[in-house]
Amino acid sequence: MWDKVLDANPIADAIALDLDYRNDRYRALDSGVLVEKPWSDIVNNYSAPAGRTYFDSSGVLQTAAANTPIRAFDPATGELLGNHIWGSYTCLNHHSFDPTNSAWIVTGATRTPYGSAVGEFTPVYVESTGGTWNRLLATFMSGQSSYVVRCLYSAGTSGRFRITCRDTANSLETQLAGTVSGTKTFITSAAGPVTIISDRTLLSGIRETVISFTPNTPGTGVSFGFGPDSVVSGESVLLYGACVYAGLAVPPLVKTSGASLPIAAENQIIDGSVFSDIWNESGVSVFAKVRSNYNSDASMILSAGTAFDNWVALRRLRGSSPLNYPDAVVTPVGGGSPAAFSASTAAAASLENIAFSIKDSEFAYFARNGSVSTTPPFIPGMPTVTQMELGFRAFGTPYHLNGYIERLVMFNRALPPSILQRLTA
Repeated sequence: MWDKVLDANPIADAIALDLDYRNDRYRALDSGVLVEKPWSDIVNNYSAPAGRTYFDSSGVLQTAAANTPIRAFDPATGELLGNHIWGSYTCLNHHSFDPTNSAWIVTGATRTPYGSAVGEFTPVYVESTGGTWNRLLATFMSGQSSYVVRCLYSAGTSGRFRITCRDTANSLETQLAGTVSGTKTFITSAAGPVTIISDRTLLSGIRETVISFTPNTPGTGVSFGFGPDSVVSGESVLLYGACVYAGLAVPPLVKTSGASLPIAAENQIIDGSVFSDIWNESGVSVFAKVRSNYNSDASMILSAGTAFDNWVALRRLRGSSPLNYPDAVVTPVGGGSPAAFSASTAAAASLENIAFSIKDSEFAYFARNGSVSTTPPFIPGMPTVTQMELGFRAFGTPYHLNGYIERLVMFNRALPPSILQRLTA
């Protein structure tokens, strides 16, 4: 629906910038005319570290080179997620893609190499020795109030697995077990609560289970274990690897070796001549097709410099858990409190159509998935924006722009609420 609305006049006549990350297409006003631009122009101000990973259209994990924009896909459906923009994140455990390494401690189990590497992974069979303590333990961590674990595995011979989060200082454990592609149940939650964030089979055939763990005694040592849920000697599961992160966000997978590995924030700034034809009027509108990360903050920031009282974020507020948080808001920083769009909650990592329009010294309108709300007046002069930032906010604010952008269209006038509603329906 939204693409047809964008193509219809007079809406099409108002388009000043069109970033189509699905088709690597870039259009911008040039001397008052919307023209095709080389895609390379829009990524010249893009910076990102090496070591970032993403899934291609076949569900195979890939590693990106430095300063290379990512077109990421959903590894379970093959659907294009869009331009991958992420704040900084760190994988805490060592040898995350190589459980054959001795950093993974063998406890009450045997470890048999699977054979050659499978893409980025060097998997192993974790085999039961007949007891209930059959697992590999990841490198110990400490000092965090919560963790997220992304575990990649397949059935092996047992068809059942068990994940253990252990408080090493108090010898307490939380254990989640079940069939690889079926129901998961808790054996114990003595070390602290666990939430299943997602549980799915990827196109490659690998199973991915993502959990959050909040230890009852934060700050103490924590270890993560994985193995077959079996008391039959020789039964196994195939472990490809796992990444453990601090906090409740679910960032991309990270290939580590003998140390925790931080990945610096990505950043893409669009400014200069691109905006000379866009921001000449007192009003402006933005439409974006985005998929935010679990518990993320924002999708985009527009600014008129570096002053905290002169920028606006197309944003999600953080929530109390990965699966429940307020809907997106438009935030006039320094000009009033954030205006929540509604009191409902949104599914994590859902693809959404969102839009807003602002007019100098007047009320702004925000739309999400076909509904429109009115937000407080914006700072006078706000539409005179000089740049757009996709990625980490560079000058000291706490907002991370985590997620994916499939399409972003900017208009050189404030569109009425009825149009915003049509665009986001």
